[in-house]
Amino acid sequence: HIYPTIMQWGTKPIQNWNQPHWIILSPIARIYLFWFPSNSIWNDEQDSTKSLEEDQNTLDSKSDESKLIYIGNQQVFGLGTLSIICSVYLKTGKWIRVMAEPSNFSIPIWKHVIEYFGAIDRSRPDAFNQVCESGHPILFYPSGSKEFYKSSIDSKYGIDFKEKHLFSVIHAMQYHGYSTIPFGMVGASDMVKILFNFPYNPKDFTKTIPIIMPISYQKQYL
Repeated sequence: HIYPTIMQWGTKPIQNWNQPHWIILSPIARIYLFWFPSNSIWNDEQDSTKSLEEDQNTLDSKSDESKLIYIGNQQVFGLGTLSIICSVYLKTGKWIRVMAEPSNFSIPIWKHVIEYFGAIDRSRPDAFNQVCESGHPILFYPSGSKEFYKSSIDSKYGIDFKEKHLFSVIHAMQYHGYSTIPFGMVGASDMVKILFNFPYNPKDFTKTIPIIMPISYQKQYL
């Protein structure tokens, strides 16, 4: 019973998440984008050092400014996700909550870390509706596991609207008054090469995990 106990430790209802303080998030975002720079949609000269402390004081207002859902293409193993989150945070003061691949929540410690930073297991019952009730901005990949576990024959930057929960997502968006921000991201998938796909399920050889190797260092474009 040790594993279930560890995995349940610290788990809170989705609606009860609060964004960590800017003193924690700002250094993380700046350091990450220093090592993995990206050219984002914000190409103006606006000072990204805007008062994150002031934004922190308004996060619980659940204003329409926070009711945004970012929908776009996912890269292998979710590479580039943190680039989107950090870029948006430094410009808006809002840390996006990710509807993440369920397998992330089977790994001790890692599961607790990403939950602390707002990630949600999208396979949880009524997960999207609950996160919409919290009023936080959301990142959603409509291709789901298919893009997360890309195969070597899949397009690097394609998008496939086959997420089985897509219609419930659209309904929750409309019901809770969310607006959609579509985005595209390139760069991260060119940093790795898929060597082969390893079948992890002996009962279904179509379910595979890509084995990747770093090959280059690329700037990302959002």
